Order: sequence, then C-alpha cells, then structure tokens
Amino acid sequence: MIDPIKFKGSALECARAVMGWDLEHLGTEIGISRNRLASFEAGRNLPSTEEIQKLADTLEVLPKFFAIPVEKIPDHAINIKWANKK
Repeated sequence: MIDPIKFKGSALECARAVMGWDLEHLGTEIGISRNRLASFEAGRNLPSTEEIQKLADTLEVLPKFFAIPVEKIPDHAINIKWANKK
C-alpha cells in the first residue's frame, strides 16, 4: 500500500482513461462520488488507504501505481484497444 500523501491524481486519470471510463462510471463501480474522484485527480483531496485499494482493484493496477506522476494523456491517444482485455 502507498501512503495517501504520495497519491498522484494524474496516475488515477491515466488508469481511468486506459479503462475507457469517465468519472461517473468509475464512481458507480466503486461507490465513490464523481466529485470526490475529481478532487483526487485534481489534487484537492487525498484518498484514504481503503479508497486507494478500491481504485487499484477496480482499475486493475497495483496500489503503488498511484504514487507515479503521469503526464497528461492527449485526448487522441485515449482510444487504446487491448486485444486480450476481458
């Protein structure tokens, strides 16, 4: 698990984009409001360790992924298709 203080909202945005989900869809999947998720991505609030674990499980990444800052993904690069994705 990572310390919530190390959480990078850009990593959440990246993982969410790769799944092809908007904030509303992710919020429905894990039971966290869209506004709260947006505040994580913007860096206005930090998730709890439990929320980080929920995000990791749902977005299929390790919790430590959220400690890595990610450059903004251009909108045209978000249409990624995974051949072996369920």
